[in-house]
Amino acid sequence: MSTAGLEVRGLDIRYDTTRGVVHAVSGIDFDVRAGELLGLIGESGCGKTTTAMALLRLLQPPGRTHAGTATLGGVDLLALSGEQLRRVRWSKVAFIPQGAQNSLNPVLPVGRQLADVIKAHTDDRIDRSALRERILGHLNSVGLPSRVADMYPHQLSGGMKQRACIAMAIALEPELIIADEPTSALDVIVQRVVAQTLDNIKKRLDVAIVMIGHDMGLMAQLADRIAVMYAGKIVESGPTAEVFAAPAHPYTAQLVGSVPTPGKDLTVMTGEHRMPDLRHPPAGCIFQGRCPKAADVCRGTAPPAVRVSPDRISFCHFAQAQPPASSVSEDVSHE
Repeated sequence: MSTAGLEVRGLDIRYDTTRGVVHAVSGIDFDVRAGELLGLIGESGCGKTTTAMALLRLLQPPGRTHAGTATLGGVDLLALSGEQLRRVRWSKVAFIPQGAQNSLNPVLPVGRQLADVIKAHTDDRIDRSALRERILGHLNSVGLPSRVADMYPHQLSGGMKQRACIAMAIALEPELIIADEPTSALDVIVQRVVAQTLDNIKKRLDVAIVMIGHDMGLMAQLADRIAVMYAGKIVESGPTAEVFAAPAHPYTAQLVGSVPTPGKDLTVMTGEHRMPDLRHPPAGCIFQGRCPKAADVCRGTAPPAVRVSPDRISFCHFAQAQPPASSVSEDVSHE
């Protein structure tokens, strides 16, 4: 397995509509290392799921990938087509959907669906008993009893269906798993069970995971790093603990402040009531219309990538950059 994981560069996604071209995702970059979970967060409509669909090559017209690369194990996923693309799905890149009920085939037992995934991507014929043993092993690895293999989706609870989808995603031990809000349709207790299952899978298979979600508390527990999206751009990324403890971008600060916390007032979004019209993105900073710190420079110049710490970037004119290593050494030597 590649230790590099996934490297996305310059991903640009557009929707061609009768009212103009929508710049849904605008030239974003991010990495997901092997054995790491990257949490992709931001309000609805910011481009999270669109990004996931593009990486999976499931983006439907009028959406299209205008530019960019997504390299996994030395292969650009966005350049594949036909048989190449079919062979990569499930075996290299797998998907965990938001709604398992709508993703599982209602007329086939769960075990049969797992078998179809395995047989479709295995060149050699598999003995029936060996295949059965393999299926039960995958189900057991996500905390499901062996009897689930012979059950139909309607006979399973929401959490069991979601874990069945996870079992399908790991059936061929892929290098990358994309999970689109995998716990959003579940109650709080079941959410934690599914989240723990994902964490166990990440560690056991050393797989890179991109998880899309709105639950900040869940992300704080599961994600190794966070990428914050707003209006088609990543505005801040870095280690989860650092980003949540001291946000370096005003939008991140407002997201963190919107989480109910005993003894603290909720943060209310300032300025305009909605994201900008992405048919005509504003010049300068994309967040200027809702930012309490917006100044003239924000309205005329796009913010640079400011390296707040070795593994953390914020796209804000007012973010504080980490001093160069030489300066830090000099400061320490004078103490």
